[in-house]
Order: sequence, then structure tokens, then C-alpha cells
Amino acid sequence: FTDGFEYHCYPNNRLADDMSKRRAILDSEKFWVWNITWDDLNSSNKFHLMVCPKTIADYINQYTAAKRARKVIGPDSWGVLYNGFEQMKAFLKVPYKKEWQDTVNFITTFILSKAAQGEKYIYADLIESIESWQIGKGLKEIESSETGKHIFFDKISFNQDIITFSSVEDVLLRKANKFVTLAHLGDTDSQINGSDFNERWRRFLACLNFYQFCENFKFWTTTEAKNGIAPDFGIEDKKEFSEEWQEVIDNTISAFYPLVESLVEEEVQIPEVEYYNDAVDPDTFAELAWPDLNPPVAILAGEQVDFSEKWQDDGWKIVIQDDLQINGMEWFVNLLK
Repeated sequence: FTDGFEYHCYPNNRLADDMSKRRAILDSEKFWVWNITWDDLNSSNKFHLMVCPKTIADYINQYTAAKRARKVIGPDSWGVLYNGFEQMKAFLKVPYKKEWQDTVNFITTFILSKAAQGEKYIYADLIESIESWQIGKGLKEIESSETGKHIFFDKISFNQDIITFSSVEDVLLRKANKFVTLAHLGDTDSQINGSDFNERWRRFLACLNFYQFCENFKFWTTTEAKNGIAPDFGIEDKKEFSEEWQEVIDNTISAFYPLVESLVEEEVQIPEVEYYNDAVDPDTFAELAWPDLNPPVAILAGEQVDFSEKWQDDGWKIVIQDDLQINGMEWFVNLLK
């Protein structure tokens, strides 16, 4: 899409229709959508960050530099964050979904990992706040909770048009495919007539170019939301499990529920819960264990981690929560398979 401000925004406000068309094209899973404005072709705008502030962009640059050092292919770390034309050139050089998705997943994982160190929120309260933001009223103020299991970050872009949220467990397990990133654009007449709207619109389109590679990315205009035609969002779905896996879930500690859910999806061997190993110590147990594998695998947590060396001496491969956070689910699944 290459039409300019006058065609899309003022005096012809087509923004709601624009977003509907873009969603339909992406939903077809046959095309990517790229947005380039007239101002993106101005060479003086070439190196302006459009997707996120420099503090966040620097981390993306470090991530990309580390990949290059390992000779791993990836899109240009700055090009992906500039205007639509620069992003398009970066994509043509590295036109691969996985490489762009890796960059998006890195930054959302990094940001949410930082947020996970702070306040937590009840899911229902968070969704209520986002529903207010969805129609352009801003995020409704909510109180943190000791029992809260969700987090969000609303400074991923230059304003509150882009937010991302997740459960704490999914962040700790680096399950970026479960993170949700949302984008809204205010499109009332008073907003469009604002002196800064052209820049806001251009930044929003650059964010669409970048975040379209996110697995759970939703975007709309605020008038679409008010009219009830914005896409749904959320991350808590009721899962159904086999009787054997449900027994595992019922008997393991809640901190490992997201891990078990992932293991169900990966169709790995069903583990034993609270597995005692007399060869190590009669009072020592693993939270989850696969004694029939070669070598056998056990997950230790809490004070049981202190017995890791004894388990290893008995021929076991020991995994702790830090291993899962550092190496990710793919590593652990490969271990089990």
C-alpha cells in the first residue's frame, strides 16, 4: 500500500477500511502486507526510528550482532525499525518469515521478561483495562495483585498505540508464540486533524510492517472497536487433555502447568509426577521424571536442586527451571525425543 496521507487520512478518512483490508489479506496466509507512505521516500527521513524507542532498538541491534557473529542469517537490525521503505528493502534482502519472527520474538520476550520482575495482574482485570484502551479511552488503571499471573508492557512503541501482554509462566518458559501484541490507531476526525497525526500514522504503519510476523498480533482503528468489528484478543483458552495428561496436571505444581501444556502439544512421553529415586536418597524426588528414557530425564525444583549432582552420578540428565528459561522449549523437547 503506497497511497499518501490525503488519500488515507485527510480529507478522505479511509483508515477503518484500510485496516479491515489489511487484516483480510494477512488472514488469507497467502501474502504479507507492506505499508509505505510518501514521506518514507524522503531521504531526510531515512534513519528515523519508527517502530520503537532507541533504548529498545539498541537491544535488537545487540541481538542481531550476536547472530551475525555466529554467522546466523537475520534481517538488518536497524532497517527493520526504520520507515516502511527501509523496512521493505530489509525484507527483500532477507525475505524469510522465521528470521523476522525471531527478531520480533526476541524483543517481546526481552521486554516482557523485564516486566515479569515487577507487578502482576489478574487476567480479568487486565482484559478489562485493555478493552477500555481498545476503543481509545486509554488503559484503565488497575491494581497489581499478589495472586496475579499476567503482565503487560505499554511502552514498546513511541506511544500507547502498541501494547504486549502475556502470562508470567509463558514468559519464563520463553513461549513467544503465546504472547499477544495489540495495535490500535485513533481515527476520529479530531485526532486526524491533529498536527502530529501524520507522524503517528506513519509510525503505526511501520509497526504493522514489523509485527505482522508476530503469531498473535491484532490491529484495528478505535472506530472499528466502538462499532464492534475489531478483532478479538486474549490468551486464556480452556484446554482439554487426555485422562493421563490431566492426571499429570492435577498432581504437579502450578508453576509447571505451562510446561506440561507444551509437552502435550509436542506429544512427548507422559512423565511421572513426584518421582522418588531411592538410589539418590529416599527423601529426594523430581517434580517430573522420564525414567524410561536413555538417559533418564528429571526436572528438579526448589530445594531438590541441591541433589542434582547425586542424580547425575546415578546416570540421570537433570533439568532445572533456569535451564528451561535459558535454552527454551525446543531444546527440552529434543531432550525428551
